[in-house]
Amino acid sequence: LGHDAGFTWQELTQEMLDLKETCCRDVLLVLDTLRFGHCRIKGLILLELHGSLCEKQKRKHLGGVSDQIIMEEARAILATARVILQDDAAAQTELNLQTEEHHRIEALST
Repeated sequence: LGHDAGFTWQELTQEMLDLKETCCRDVLLVLDTLRFGHCRIKGLILLELHGSLCEKQKRKHLGGVSDQIIMEEARAILATARVILQDDAAAQTELNLQTEEHHRIEALST
C-alpha cells in the first residue's frame, strides 16, 4: 500500500492508511521484542511508517489542521531509518524520496 497504481499514498482511503500505520507499528514492535536491533527490515518498515504519517499530515493540512506531534514523530522515524539504511545502496532511492516528501510537508506546516 502506497506504491502501486490504484494504491498510491493519495489513493488510499483513511481506513487503509490507518491499517498500514498499525501494521507498521505492529511489525516494529515484534522486531523490538525479538531484539533485532537496527536491521534492514526495520529501516524499511520505518520508511513505510514515515510515509503513512506524512500522508496523514498532508491530509490534515488540506483540512486546515496542522499536527506538530505527527511531524515530530515522522522526523524522528526518518532520522532512525536514515541511520539504519545509510550504507544500503538499494534503499537510497526510497530514503531520498521520503526525505524530499518530509521537507515538502514541513514547508506546508510552517
